[in-house]
Amino acid sequence: MDVTFSPDSRKLAYVATAKKKMFVVVNGEKSVPYEEAGSLVFGPDSGHLAFLASDKKGMLIVVDGVEGKRYDTILKPPTPKGKASRNVLFDGPDSFHYLAVEGKKILLVEERIVRAVPGS
Repeated sequence: MDVTFSPDSRKLAYVATAKKKMFVVVNGEKSVPYEEAGSLVFGPDSGHLAFLASDKKGMLIVVDGVEGKRYDTILKPPTPKGKASRNVLFDGPDSFHYLAVEGKKILLVEERIVRAVPGS
């Protein structure tokens, strides 16, 4: 079972299964169901949660409940011995990257999380 606390220890996220589907629960709120879900990681300021999910259309990264683009595969980068390997690596509070496979290409996908501006 994949379980993680946010860096500030105020949020708990875990993967649960029901009716042959997997979903992520964050502080009691469930994500939509997927065929597979896991590799949970919070951003360094605890403001965002990203996880790997898959369905019949492909593999994707979900951040704060927002689904990203689907790829053939999303890879785990190599890590030093004894360190946990995650599919998503946060560069800062609002930016992250991961490795994806599309056809015969391996892509370094870099994304920024745009926060909604109040009143816009």
